[in-house]
Amino acid sequence: MNKKAQMQMIETISVLFVFFILIAIGLVFFARVQQWGAKSQIEEAMQKRAVNIVQKASFLPELRCSEENVEKDNCIDIEKAEAVGGSAGVFKENEDYYFDIFGYARIEIGYIYSTPAGKSFTNGILYNKQPDDWKDKIITPVPILLKDPIEKTFDFGIMNVTIYSK
Repeated sequence: MNKKAQMQMIETISVLFVFFILIAIGLVFFARVQQWGAKSQIEEAMQKRAVNIVQKASFLPELRCSEENVEKDNCIDIEKAEAVGGSAGVFKENEDYYFDIFGYARIEIGYIYSTPAGKSFTNGILYNKQPDDWKDKIITPVPILLKDPIEKTFDFGIMNVTIYSK
């Protein structure tokens, strides 16, 4: 009778041991799924923020080009870009204002191909605010037209918007 009780106790302890191992495996699996979901949500939020900043940068009146008071879509005036970008440009002078708009980002424009002959504008950084301890970045390229108002020509260009996350 005593051995039968011992066997039943060993069986019960074995079942409980297996049960707790299965619960532990389930919790580890659940934690991994939650972690993956959180990373996915963070990446999705960063991508939405990148698209939002690209739209804001594309429609800034400081950069848009117009012809006879009609604004062109996805077009940047290179003379305006030279005035707002760089170390002494409007973006740098009003850094706090533009930080509220763009946050931690880098906006640069340039020609898709090499700079056409006779053009003074080369690839330029318009806005650059990078955190010291960034963890991830997303680079979003946007095709644009670059207008030279002096020569009245258009060239294909690209706007690269880099978003940093802490």
